Amino acid sequence: MQFRDRYEFLSNFYPVTVAYEGAVLPSVEHGYQAAKTTIIQEKNTIRLADTPGKAKRLGRRVTLRPGWNGMRVDVMAELVAQKFSKENPELRRQLDYTDDEVLVEHNHWHDNFWGSCTCYRCGDRGKNVLGKILMLVRTQIREEDWVSPEEALAAKVVSGEPLFLVYDGPPIEMVWDAKKRVYVGTVKEVQNG
Repeated sequence: MQFRDRYEFLSNFYPVTVAYEGAVLPSVEHGYQAAKTTIIQEKNTIRLADTPGKAKRLGRRVTLRPGWNGMRVDVMAELVAQKFSKENPELRRQLDYTDDEVLVEHNHWHDNFWGSCTCYRCGDRGKNVLGKILMLVRTQIREEDWVSPEEALAAKVVSGEPLFLVYDGPPIEMVWDAKKRVYVGTVKEVQNG
């Protein structure tokens, strides 16, 4: 999958406000590239870049901070988690709706660390670290947002929302589908004595 079209929201270039080291930034890419250096002038140039692509190009020329390679995954994970935080419910919902898809940033520019290059030379054998971070964040979202069926029912009753539970017919067994987060009803046959 490429992070385009319906998956564009997964891209680090997608416009979303994130904060890192006291600065508010217009994309995850801006934050990640600015985090590479401790030189304020370089940071600010990246932070003010017009586009995520320009921020990425500028990030290739910065003076890397000591220990950058050892911290870059943690920085990316923090920024991606912010992107899909409760402050961005639509992005959070979109990530959740990827169900259990394996998220891989397939590319053709030989990025085999964050994604997986599909060219004949690389052969789609990348580490896919960004995809793994996205799938981890997706799991965390589901754990944070999960509500037990009893809590959901209690919340509906307390809020006064209508409940449609009974109808004139055979008994229905209601089962909670955690993936879809809904009750699924099936007609249960009544056994005669």
